[in-house]
Amino acid sequence: MFLTLLACTEPGPPPLRTGATELVVWTSPDLTTWTRGEPLREKVASLGLSVRPDGQLWVTFLDHAGEAGWRERLFGPPVAGMIWDEGWTQTTWSVSDPEAPALVDPQWFDDRLFYVAFAGTGDPAEGSTRVRSSDGVTWLEGKGLADPMPVGEGGTLSLFVTQHPGQIVHYAGEPLAEVHRFDATVPHALFVNEELWLIAQRGPQRTPQRSIRREGRWSSWEQLVDAPHCTSPVLGPMRDQGWVLLCVQETPP
Repeated sequence: MFLTLLACTEPGPPPLRTGATELVVWTSPDLTTWTRGEPLREKVASLGLSVRPDGQLWVTFLDHAGEAGWRERLFGPPVAGMIWDEGWTQTTWSVSDPEAPALVDPQWFDDRLFYVAFAGTGDPAEGSTRVRSSDGVTWLEGKGLADPMPVGEGGTLSLFVTQHPGQIVHYAGEPLAEVHRFDATVPHALFVNEELWLIAQRGPQRTPQRSIRREGRWSSWEQLVDAPHCTSPVLGPMRDQGWVLLCVQETPP
């Protein structure tokens, strides 16, 4: 069987990595006024967020802390994350793909995990990568594909990806075809009041910004929250508690 999924609450030893980053939470009652909360944890990268049917939020990320144990060295690291259900709980998911030694930039979509499969060494953005999902489908293949963000529209799939050299490309249709490019990176897309919002990092300080599609046209970019170096932003509703924006707060060198 191709796919193995297992949610657990005690993550195993993560791989040895470094980086001065924090997983930061911003909350808002109205998507206008934002309040920063305490960081949830350190040394993470590449956030994903999925709103589940019961209102839970599944946040995925790459764990850059600690040292890899034998299971990870043999089978690859699990997908690390946190679940919000009136509070935050750390978790991992085990997803097996024999064609992907490591699952980069993970993002849940319904019951499938989308990710970048990269078999080389170094920075995936500089090499050939494939966007795959945990049901064994390869959706895109090319140089520098990263940060897959799937969205369902009218029963079909739209897919946003960061694509070398530093743009977001929107693919849609069957088969997937390019429909738009954006001067931004690290996409997160969601519907807000039946409008499609694209959240991304932009500018030299990589602040969270948004563009909104109305009547088939994308609006100009506008800053969502005043948070320099707040990278890989993701946005979601917290049931009747307003909205949450999570990002990876980087410390500039």
